[in-house]
Parts: sequence; C-alpha cells; structure tokens
Amino acid sequence: MIRTDPATFWPALLDRLATEFRQLDRTALARWRGDRARLVTYLAETHDLTRTEAAECLDWWWDRQERALRRARRAI
Repeated sequence: MIRTDPATFWPALLDRLATEFRQLDRTALARWRGDRARLVTYLAETHDLTRTEAAECLDWWWDRQERALRRARRAI
C-alpha cells in the first residue's frame, strides 16, 4: 500500500487525533506536525502503553484515516 505522508494533511488530522486519543494535548500535537517518533513516544506516555503498542495503535489509526481520505477522493 502506498502511504500518504501525515504531515501533508496534518492540520485536518490534528483534531481527529486529539478526539480519538483524549489525553493528547492539541498544543503538543500542533508543535510536532506529524513527527511519528514524537507522536509514538507521546501516545505511549499519555496512554500507559509501550512504544510498540503506541506505534501499532498509531498505525491502525492512520490506516483508518487513509481509507477515509481515499473514500472522500472517490466521492468527488
């Protein structure tokens, strides 16, 4: 699968990410602009996960967002 760079859509994704993972601070998310390594560390720390669990969770979340973007593009 070709992955879309989250930084490309970061402003739109920021609110979705903060809504899905309520312990995340929007200010911190905005500052990191889709930096995956920082997001994984932050997600792990705020949700009592290992880095591996946080990475898997972030990958799962991003896959869902990519599918939604593809559906939206097809609908246009």
